Amino acid sequence: MKKDVFTLVLMFMILSGCNNQDYSDTASRNVIMSIIEEKSNHLIEAATNLDMDSIVSFYDENVSAIEQGHMHPNSKEFIATYRTAVESVLEVHRIDIINHRINILNDVVIYEAKLRQDLTLKSRERIEAINVITLIYTLINKEWKIVHHHGSFPVQE
Repeated sequence: MKKDVFTLVLMFMILSGCNNQDYSDTASRNVIMSIIEEKSNHLIEAATNLDMDSIVSFYDENVSAIEQGHMHPNSKEFIATYRTAVESVLEVHRIDIINHRINILNDVVIYEAKLRQDLTLKSRERIEAINVITLIYTLINKEWKIVHHHGSFPVQE
């Protein structure tokens, strides 16, 4: 898995034409971490509120056209799949971030989070599960954009 993430990061660095900015100083790293946490937390909050419009808006504003694979987060297929999942939920009791990590590699940032979800589906089935998301951001035109999105649900602890 780590090898796959590393390969993806290298591929996206090459494709996005990273200019190898040096973000090794603490102040720069803190600013980047704050931006990425705010963006990522916005998505988690929208999911918690079952706010499909905010979820779609998040992807419209934050995803780069670089990601061209199956189920691109701006694609109709991805949005339809996400909408189906959101519409199957009757109530979100909670979505908690168990832990998260942000790795900054020059112009590439990897955000990984493990989430605990407690949901009641419209079928009245209650589900408590662990979900892992990975968002890879790169600096494009002075904005941090998602170039890769991956989610795993549910994950065995």
